[in-house]
Amino acid sequence: MMPTTERPLAPTVGQGLSDWQLLRAPLFAMALLWTLVPALVHTAQPLDVVESALWGREWVVGTYKHPAMPAWLLEMGRILDGGSIGWPAYAASQLCSLATLAMTYLLARDLAGGRVAVGAVLSLLGVEYFSWRSIEFNHTQAQLPFWIGAALCAWRAVDRGTLVWWFALGALAALGLYAKLSNAMLLIVIAGWILWSAKGRATLATSGPYLGALAFAVLCVPLILWLVSSGLQPLKYASARGRDQTLLATLLFPVNAALQIAPVALTLAVAGLFARRAGPPLLRARPAPRTPEARSFLWIMALAPPLLSIALALAGGSGLRVTWLAPALPLLAVLALVMLQSRSRDDDFLSDVDLCTLRRNGLVLAIAIPALYAVTVPYLSRVTSAPLLRVSWPQVSIAEALSTGWKRETNKPLRIVAGSAWAAGLVAIDHPNRPSILTDGNLAYSPWITPERLRREGALVVWTEGRTSSATADLMAMTNGLPIREIRIGLPRGKPGDVVVFKYAVVPPQ
Repeated sequence: MMPTTERPLAPTVGQGLSDWQLLRAPLFAMALLWTLVPALVHTAQPLDVVESALWGREWVVGTYKHPAMPAWLLEMGRILDGGSIGWPAYAASQLCSLATLAMTYLLARDLAGGRVAVGAVLSLLGVEYFSWRSIEFNHTQAQLPFWIGAALCAWRAVDRGTLVWWFALGALAALGLYAKLSNAMLLIVIAGWILWSAKGRATLATSGPYLGALAFAVLCVPLILWLVSSGLQPLKYASARGRDQTLLATLLFPVNAALQIAPVALTLAVAGLFARRAGPPLLRARPAPRTPEARSFLWIMALAPPLLSIALALAGGSGLRVTWLAPALPLLAVLALVMLQSRSRDDDFLSDVDLCTLRRNGLVLAIAIPALYAVTVPYLSRVTSAPLLRVSWPQVSIAEALSTGWKRETNKPLRIVAGSAWAAGLVAIDHPNRPSILTDGNLAYSPWITPERLRREGALVVWTEGRTSSATADLMAMTNGLPIREIRIGLPRGKPGDVVVFKYAVVPPQ
């Protein structure tokens, strides 16, 4: 009788799949759909995109709110696309998401192995900053890859001791500040970790840390000059905004923080990882990261920066903002998996089956959430009586009506639009003359517009009317003695009286 080979009844699903094979479909779906869906269903760009797009055409280092890196990226996308802000704005956000997840994988693989790295990336696909919130490319989205990238470079610079990683750390640390000044919280923690860790202190006897510091200092020169010349405007803006935070928002901070990380916990729970048997205390004590240094680095980088932000805000009498947790979420996901792995009795924790389950669930999230968004936005704009989403405003009709008003009264190219970021932005963002924005009519907010330029080129002053008015005292001062016009634009719902009301005045060029 010939020998027979038994075949398993249920072969291991996904056995032998590489990390790339596990990740590519969910990440590709995420990036593609969150680029296409908003480009198809939006009739106006999100507010932060509108504002940054108008800053981008000025090529300034920063504005009264933030450094201007997101604005540069939007302007580069517009140039590459031949003049449109449209889909490149969504693509820019997805490129930041992909870069963040790629560096999360690399750092998690260094600290805890490839399986934890893959699991952490897949568990993040339901988090709002890699999902529905990623449609609005802003400073929070732009800072994500620089935050995790600086942490990766810090680990490798100390662990490997090569000059290239020290240089990369200095460069990414500086560029992260151009994305958002709050990246300074991470840099303080990185510096503290280097001084605290024995291996980090040993590197101070080499040239690497000083090369990184030199690269950081050189790249920060324009940023420092801008901060000084602006009178520290962004710091004053952040302080004022923090003081405006309501007490209720501060009290709800723990709840909102839990909601931020909840998608990670839910994804891991659905995959059955929370249900694994806990091992005895001796086994639970074994570290999941590869070394004690890796374990301490993970805990410090995941928790210390947001805790430092909270402590400084409370000490300064400022409110707490849940967006501070956004850049920490990738490492919190890694930390969650490491904690689950360290307490599990199962030797095959994060087996091929587990990873394929996470891959399937991640793919479902990457497809289902944008699909739900594609249905919900048109529904809210056309069917319900809920307040109209900004992204459903009829931007083209608004811009055409207000631009026609300017042309009718001046017959000159439109060079300046004064108003709130939203009202003025709707007119200016796709206008062929590429006018500058005079935010709220305040010259201090738009230093690229001088009083002499304003007199020479004139301005279209616009504001919205409704339950509240977007007119400021500066805008009203600009319109003093000028005729004030009104336009009404029907909304997609088409119900009687369902309109947006704009008022405008023309400051004639001289």
